[in-house]
Amino acid sequence: MRKKYLHNEYFDGAAFWTKNWDRNWEAKFARPPFVDLRLVRYIEAYLRKDMVLLEGGCGDCMYVRYFSDRGYSVIGVDFSEATVCRVNGLLPGLDVRYGDITKLNFGDDYFDAYYSGGVIEHIEEGVDLQLAEAKRVLKPGGLFFVTVPHMNASRRLASHLRESCEKLDMDGRRTYLKEHINRFQTEVPPDDYHFHEYAFTTIEMRTFLARHN
Repeated sequence: MRKKYLHNEYFDGAAFWTKNWDRNWEAKFARPPFVDLRLVRYIEAYLRKDMVLLEGGCGDCMYVRYFSDRGYSVIGVDFSEATVCRVNGLLPGLDVRYGDITKLNFGDDYFDAYYSGGVIEHIEEGVDLQLAEAKRVLKPGGLFFVTVPHMNASRRLASHLRESCEKLDMDGRRTYLKEHINRFQTEVPPDDYHFHEYAFTTIEMRTFLARHN
């Protein structure tokens, strides 16, 4: 695993994501939702129109909009209350709710499918609460689609060549990287930084998913 910290100038927790999504709302919603077409086509190959889909950690709701526009019954949940309020005000026809993916306000076996796009890696204590809750709200045989940052070949190579733990990420943000982490734990962050996310190898991710069936 790789552990990534962001500089404190970028805020932490829900405040970071509120600021991340809070731009160009009217313009974003005036055009078709911007989604990864390869990803949504893959997901749609497994869906039926009679299924109920959850997106846990829906942010500015591009994927909730996409699947809703395609005729699917979809509910979005996000822990940025300000973002949820903004979406509800601009697009009241979408079912988007404020909530926590580790303590979802739905009964057992509620959903046929669950999409989690770049979300579960953002809790420093690990992924078990998120995955256990996904398992709980999915019906038996339900589908879980999840994406996370991947420790692919280029990232693994960079981890060996990098001379400094501090760098700029692809979005130009100041980051601090700890490579070759072998367990989840909370810890005192480097000075002027806070925890942001993990990146996982394929083997690690398969292990986490298998642990929760």
